[in-house]
Amino acid sequence: MTGAAPSLRADQEWLQASLMRPAAPLDRATAGRLLDREDFPAAEGLAIYRRAYLARLSGAMRAQFPALCHALGEPLFNEFARAFVHEQPPQSYTLYDLGRRFAAYLENQRPDRDKTGGEREIWIDFMIDLAQFEYRLFQLYDAPGAEARQLANADAHDDRLRLQPAVTLGRHRFNVAQYYHAVRREEAAPVPREGENFLVLVRTDYIVRTIPLQAWEFTILDAMTNGSTLDKATTEALEVLAVLPPDREQARTAIASARTNWISWGLFVERSVG
Repeated sequence: MTGAAPSLRADQEWLQASLMRPAAPLDRATAGRLLDREDFPAAEGLAIYRRAYLARLSGAMRAQFPALCHALGEPLFNEFARAFVHEQPPQSYTLYDLGRRFAAYLENQRPDRDKTGGEREIWIDFMIDLAQFEYRLFQLYDAPGAEARQLANADAHDDRLRLQPAVTLGRHRFNVAQYYHAVRREEAAPVPREGENFLVLVRTDYIVRTIPLQAWEFTILDAMTNGSTLDKATTEALEVLAVLPPDREQARTAIASARTNWISWGLFVERSVG
């Protein structure tokens, strides 16, 4: 058995490399690895499997990035997806994390990557921003959640409120959530607009929602992503936002009003006593 492991690994690496090549491997490359049938050469069978495999990967990418596929058009999106999986083949037994590195890939491949500021193409910025949003949203569907736990209610004290597991925050440069949901509803997608967009993504009862935030709301909730309570995060945020002492009572009134919304959205669980 000890001698079989290296051979199996080599065969696995060879098969993956063969599937990812732009052209089918030569017959001699299959010798000793695949068996010909009398009426069907092994190399032809491998070529069929390769085409099906790449089509499956492209389909998985379209499922993870439906709005980006809509923005680019399916033929161009498929070209990007195939180039991506050729350069960065799947690293897991599951296709769940296939698109994890896609936004970074688009950033690295952009033709204007050496330019700065206003010299960069805004359309490419939108593509990358949309890819980041879509994969974050995709992940949330299968992320650990609070479905088996009691979400916090309005009576909970701020020093015991923490973000529930299926919450993630997004800070985007474009109206990506609006664009995404219009595509999913099969409505006319809005024109991409540049401007800071703050979002909270939350899953409750196995339903994922994207909710817009004010910048100061984002600051408070973002301070909770390291495990802080709402009470501690509020204190930290008031310092970060440079709210002067005379204005803090008014700020805390606004936070109390937002807190009602945050609880109704299911953002919090209550920390156990002790």
